[in-house]
Amino acid sequence: MFAVEHEARKSHGRIRERRTKSNQRDPILSARLLSRPEPFNREDHSSFEGETTMVERAPFLNTAYSAYYHRERPTEDEELTRVGPGTPCGEYLRRFWQPITLAGELGELPRRIRILGEDLVVFRDKRGAIGLLELHCPHRGTSLEFGLIGEKGIRCCYHGWLFDVDGTILETPGEPADSTLKDRLFHGAYPLHEHAALIFAFMGPPDNRPLFPHLVTYDLPGYKIFARAST
Repeated sequence: MFAVEHEARKSHGRIRERRTKSNQRDPILSARLLSRPEPFNREDHSSFEGETTMVERAPFLNTAYSAYYHRERPTEDEELTRVGPGTPCGEYLRRFWQPITLAGELGELPRRIRILGEDLVVFRDKRGAIGLLELHCPHRGTSLEFGLIGEKGIRCCYHGWLFDVDGTILETPGEPADSTLKDRLFHGAYPLHEHAALIFAFMGPPDNRPLFPHLVTYDLPGYKIFARAST
């Protein structure tokens, strides 16, 4: 324990010395650094707020009640933790069918969801077809989570544009009678598959869409698959 305290005091002295020197160079920066609690084992104290440093973190400590000296965390590995569009892990996961919601959660109202960093709306129309569309209407940007589910597709609550589950624009109220918008354009949509009370989406390149995998574990004799929301 005395060795830990000794290291802490030595490190604290080095921090104060660096801060005193930085105060001579930049009083504002020095004030910001002085207001920040610094762990005793960091060798580089010149980073700005919000910047993280990779730390060698031992798995064990050698004294009781010493978690204070074990608080550092390694820098986030964005190649593994980021799954938004264009990220390595995100593009990898988009090559597979992903479960996005329970079938029982699709009722009379559209449901807004966020999957792999994308804001989307999922719904089941009155004929039973399921759709996953980009959240905002391409006409004026209104959120389709407030849309009206119809016999076929979902209708934007603002100007009434109607979209089918595959992104086809079925109606464009308010446009001139000779408008060809709905014949030339589509709204962003992803294909879905319903299985065992779950809704799966494929969010990868349309030309590379695989068949939905029917695993042997789906139909084991004497077993039945149940899906339920987490509590």
